[in-house]
Amino acid sequence: MLERIDRLYRRLFTDENVERVDHLTLVAAVLGFVIHLGLIGMAKFWPDAPHYIARFDGSFLSAIYTPFSFILFYEVFALILAVPRSFTSSVGIQLQLLALIIIRRIFGDIGHLDHLSDLTLDSQWVRLLGFDMAAALVMFFGVILFSRISRDVPDARKFENPETFIQLKRAITLFLAALLVVLAAATLYWYASESLRAIAAAEPITINENIVFYREMFTVMVFTDVAILLASLAYSHRFELVFRNAGFVVSTILVRLSLSIPRPIDLLFLMAALAFAIAILYAYKLFLESEAREAVEESDDEPDIV
Repeated sequence: MLERIDRLYRRLFTDENVERVDHLTLVAAVLGFVIHLGLIGMAKFWPDAPHYIARFDGSFLSAIYTPFSFILFYEVFALILAVPRSFTSSVGIQLQLLALIIIRRIFGDIGHLDHLSDLTLDSQWVRLLGFDMAAALVMFFGVILFSRISRDVPDARKFENPETFIQLKRAITLFLAALLVVLAAATLYWYASESLRAIAAAEPITINENIVFYREMFTVMVFTDVAILLASLAYSHRFELVFRNAGFVVSTILVRLSLSIPRPIDLLFLMAALAFAIAILYAYKLFLESEAREAVEESDDEPDIV
């Protein structure tokens, strides 16, 4: 069964298909950016524009938000690809995704600003923008640190049957990909329905694009990480490996909780998730390095047989 699923995985996620998705994402991002700019221009310079066009009247900077949405989509695709490689790679992509969500939120806030002269240093918009900019920098440095630590982690090779475990993770990846496609389609349908209803009623669209789909996606990722954790127990009961994987699950749960919490408190949960993931990975690295040194010392202590 696992072998058939593995063959299906290899047929779907070929290098050619990955490059095709990469190209389509780039084209969609450029087209979305141009279309959004065009709608803003029509709203500004068309005096009698219909209300569904006039609602785009705002700063041209708000168009930057659109291509970033497609970039986030590609990060989700990269996250799916990272699941079979390693738990660490998957968590690293999750952190990158969160950093880009914060950056996109900054662009969204800047784009909705119409009157710079009305701002004061103690205004809520300035405080939220400052918090998001600081959090984006911390996330950026944190992702770099996490990536650097992951490259320095020694190869543990603790699984008795690693190929079977990889096949099992690929099966989980296929299920995850199918589930996220269904979730994306359902979210897109709901978002379009709510937007069309608001446009028809000449009401503002109150949907928070920063959490639409991503809140549910990270809920799925929590259970995906738990499934990988449980699957790993069938191949290894090493304490350090189980603790690392469980710690990564905790980090994913904190990320998921942050998407349900108002700003700027959500950033505290994001920072906690980032710090915990880095600390867990660093402790795991120190454990493996200590274990490797002990193994070398024991081999040096063995008498030579001539």
